[in-house]
Amino acid sequence: MKLLLALTCVIAALSAGGLRAQEDPERQAQLNEIQRLQEQASTERTAAEQEYRTKQAGCYQKILMTACLDEARGQLKSRQMDARELDRKARHLDQAMRQRDHAAKETQREADAPRKEAEAAAQAEKARQKREEAEARLAQKAQEAARHP
Repeated sequence: MKLLLALTCVIAALSAGGLRAQEDPERQAQLNEIQRLQEQASTERTAAEQEYRTKQAGCYQKILMTACLDEARGQLKSRQMDARELDRKARHLDQAMRQRDHAAKETQREADAPRKEAEAAAQAEKARQKREEAEARLAQKAQEAARHP
C-alpha cells in the first residue's frame, strides 16, 4: 500500500513537474506497468485475506478445525508471497527507470557543461567590465572633485 502511494506521488510529480512522461511513450508504458503490477498485488492481497476469513469461519464448523485452519493459513501465505513477488517486480522496474533517468540527466549535464562554462565566463567578463566602468567613473568624479574644490 505504501508503495502504491509512493508511485502515485511519483506519477503526480512527473505530471506536474514536466512533460517528460508525455514525451517518452516507453517511460509512460513502464509507469503504467508498474502501477498495474502494484494494483494487481494489492488486489491479490485483499482477495487472499477475504478468502482466508471465509475459510477460517468455515473451519470452526469442522471436526478437524486445526488442520483446516493450517491449510487456510498456508494458502494465505502462498498468495501473499505471490503478491510480494508482484511488488518486487514493480520495485525493480521503478528502480531501473530511476537509474535510466539519472543516467540521462547526468549525460545531459555533461553535454551542457561546456555551454554553461562559456556562459559563466561571459557573465564573469561582463561583471569585470561593469566593475572597471564603475571604477573609471569613480576615478573621473574624483578628478573632477579635485579640480573644483
